[in-house]
Amino acid sequence: MSRRRPEIARAGWAAKRPRVLRGGRAWLLAAALAAACCGVAWAADAPPTDVDASGAPVLRDPWVPPAVRKSAAKLAPAATGPALKAQVIDKLHASFARADVEGAGTITREQARAAGLGLVAARFDAIDTAGRGRIAFDDFLRYLRAQGADL
Repeated sequence: MSRRRPEIARAGWAAKRPRVLRGGRAWLLAAALAAACCGVAWAADAPPTDVDASGAPVLRDPWVPPAVRKSAAKLAPAATGPALKAQVIDKLHASFARADVEGAGTITREQARAAGLGLVAARFDAIDTAGRGRIAFDDFLRYLRAQGADL
């Protein structure tokens, strides 16, 4: 019959582990070291960056072929200010015109719903302040502006 030391019997397997494995600090240190090494490897594999006119780094998508990237760089810059507002109004008007299947310049709640204009369909009563059952694009713009849209 073997006799075990009482402290080992009370503590169970934890007391039998090597001293290095007893605390959580060794595992924490190993995990931090592994994360630091992997972070350095990931940084080395990161896509190269370009610098824009202001000197800020611009990341490139590694999956876009260089020829496509060069042709995209020749495109006109994104619109800002009044030009952007005009683009937004044009897109809203185009979606409104698609919903106007009758060509009357106004749409009903059902036409808005069928065209996928969920916001217009959901808030149709608030947009239709005259209570006609039809709204014009100007009514829609008036509603958006009243809600705080900068159009």
